[in-house]
Amino acid sequence: MAHVEKFQAAALGRMCGHYERRAEIDHGYKRDNIDNERSWLNYNLGPQRPESQVEFINDRIDSLNLKRRPRKDAVRMCDCVITMPKSFDPSRQREFFNAAYAFLSQRYGEENVVSAWVHRDEAMPHMHFAWVPVTQDGRLSAKTVVNRLNLKTLHPDMQVAMETALGCKVEILLDPEKAGEKQLSSLSQPEYVAAKAELARIENEIAAAGERLECVQQREQSARARSEELVREAYASVDECKGLDQQIVQLKAEIAESDRNADSAAAAIKTETGRAGKLAEAIQAETNRASSLAGAIQIERSRVSRLEQALERVKAQVRRVIAAIKRVPSAMAMAMGGKSRSARAFWQAKSAEAAGRAAANARAVAKAKAEAEKPTPQVAEKPSTRNLKALLAAHEALEKQRGTTKQQVERSNKWHH
Repeated sequence: MAHVEKFQAAALGRMCGHYERRAEIDHGYKRDNIDNERSWLNYNLGPQRPESQVEFINDRIDSLNLKRRPRKDAVRMCDCVITMPKSFDPSRQREFFNAAYAFLSQRYGEENVVSAWVHRDEAMPHMHFAWVPVTQDGRLSAKTVVNRLNLKTLHPDMQVAMETALGCKVEILLDPEKAGEKQLSSLSQPEYVAAKAELARIENEIAAAGERLECVQQREQSARARSEELVREAYASVDECKGLDQQIVQLKAEIAESDRNADSAAAAIKTETGRAGKLAEAIQAETNRASSLAGAIQIERSRVSRLEQALERVKAQVRRVIAAIKRVPSAMAMAMGGKSRSARAFWQAKSAEAAGRAAANARAVAKAKAEAEKPTPQVAEKPSTRNLKALLAAHEALEKQRGTTKQQVERSNKWHH
């Protein structure tokens, strides 16, 4: 009555498509054991979700927050096929599958249910109860969920639950045909018991073989779809290879061009490196010249400074000479305008006058010094320091005036001659 099968990630799309009859509806596939005209009678007792069945499986596994991602060969979905016995009332078919869904969803967890499609387009109505094998402690493990003990107690537990829900006897093993019962009634009791047991075993094997046949057909369909997909991928790969060949040719041409450009760039770099070396040498030479010029400029600046100082002294002397020359004509004019005295006599008189004044000043200074050195009584008034300084200054002025007058006389005599 019930058969459990496990599927890895590679088979999820195929099985979910089988539940929904995607191949028959979308591509018009036909199989001997499926009546496509009755496929619209199929229905899903599982939760209605906006996402696809495969997306729900992946999301449910992601929600477990596993420490490591599941392996590629990990079982991601289990499928329990429930077949309604022939002895059950066909009018209560939906009640039967509702009770089976309630039992299985409670056993394996409502939150793990992928779908529960009831197929009525085959010879025997049955339900594919698909779920994600999640343990009570939140692990993904079909080995733990669907173990030997679980499979051993599945049929007895299901019979009790469904008889309680439906209020009638539900045969887990299919009853023999009435004709078979009539034939078996003619046998002795031991033969009847043995034949009935053998018949039950054969019917169980037939049911299991039918389920296995369906699985084989599903796998065949999946293999055909996969082969067609591989053929399409092969054609696409051939086209892609052609495009890749063209790209390879183009890349080789670009690589050759890049090599030529690299050689040109290397030659240019070598040339520029030589030029850079020469420029570095020229820059070093110019730097040395600049250092030498800086030293020379510093020396010349010192010379210019000394020359400027000497020039200032010369300018001062020239200004004094010009002032003296300006005074000469006026003095000569006075001399020429006098009583027929010559310039020589005029300057001689001036010199004698200056010499007289200088002698008088010298005598006055000597007299002041003598008086200053002479001892004086206590009541006598001490000579004034200010008067002495005035006399000394007057003496020095006279000496300067005497020297100046002498120079003027000499220049006048040279000019007169």
